Amino acid sequence: MDKYTEMLVFSKAADMGSFSAAARELDLTPSAVSKLITRLEDRLGARLFQRTTRKLSMTAEGHAFNDRCGAILDEIKQAEDAVMALHDKVSGTLRITTVSAFARLQMIKLMPEFMAAFPDLRVELELTEREVDLVGEGVDVALVLSDGLTDESLVARRLTVNKRVICASPEYLAKHGTPQSPEDLLKHNCLTHSSIQHFNDWEFATSDGVRVQRVKGNFHTNSAS
Repeated sequence: MDKYTEMLVFSKAADMGSFSAAARELDLTPSAVSKLITRLEDRLGARLFQRTTRKLSMTAEGHAFNDRCGAILDEIKQAEDAVMALHDKVSGTLRITTVSAFARLQMIKLMPEFMAAFPDLRVELELTEREVDLVGEGVDVALVLSDGLTDESLVARRLTVNKRVICASPEYLAKHGTPQSPEDLLKHNCLTHSSIQHFNDWEFATSDGVRVQRVKGNFHTNSAS
């Protein structure tokens, strides 16, 4: 049994002057309390209680040990209370990373209400198109466009489905023609992403299922917006 439990049981028995009363308070059996105190005394090499059939009293060593135990147990309780208070009051710094397009289209309209709900919270929002090392860079939340996680140590939740459409200017189509199949895109100059390569794998729902076509072009950007 750990030293914290030993101190807790000893302190309770000392305060209540009874092994039986301490056992009831701690939801233990009197024999369990007695055995634990005996084991504690054996480990310390000192008798902490004088036991009679009518009375339980502390020895000088018991009083000295109880004074120290009380201080230690109070410190532990204060530490626990401090941590529990953090659950009741959201504070500190929340580091979020996401792509600029998602921030502009979704987050910007949600943040005022979020900040009003948690006024003691400080938010650091990083807009980036690169793949972020969440653990290494100390990021708490990443809102990303992805088909799934490659790092099994992380926890992910799907928030929404990102649907994309293929667009081209009328002038471009008049000059180069309109593609009729995913393969036709190989003949076209497509806008590609320079940082996140899977953004260049365009998915199409066809009668034969989902088809993926890698596109290419001579204009690259590091932003999905």
